[in-house]
Amino acid sequence: MKDRSLEHLKEVIKIEPTFYRAYELIGDILKNNTESISWYLQAIKIISLELDTINNDINKSIQNKHFDKIKKKQIKLIDTKLILSDIYYKISVLYIDEQRPKKAMENLQNSIRSNQENAKSYFQLSKLTKGKESENNLQKAIDIDPEYSIK
Repeated sequence: MKDRSLEHLKEVIKIEPTFYRAYELIGDILKNNTESISWYLQAIKIISLELDTINNDINKSIQNKHFDKIKKKQIKLIDTKLILSDIYYKISVLYIDEQRPKKAMENLQNSIRSNQENAKSYFQLSKLTKGKESENNLQKAIDIDPEYSIK
């Protein structure tokens, strides 16, 4: 089943190479740190280009006073950033498993830059940092999602 899923996703990529969700799903399915990270990084490259395109579209809409189109594009921008944040989080978990805390922290920070409301990234960051920084990250996670006060 896993092999068939991978085959189908790779076929999707042949048809639509910019479909970043396929790259992300392959990373999810593989559950192999090196391979998964490679697929996730490909998804991030595509998403970064997508974000640039969306931002350019928003700016053009503003210049052309097409205000009716801006809201829809802003929603797409937010949704895409949420996906980006989640992929960075997934990479950080793989680096934690590999006991590479600096790489994990770097990806958690990227996750938070993409979505400042990502409680799970703050929570993981609180485990990797020390002292006041750890407390601040934990408090941010709790402020976003009170369930983290129990963990």
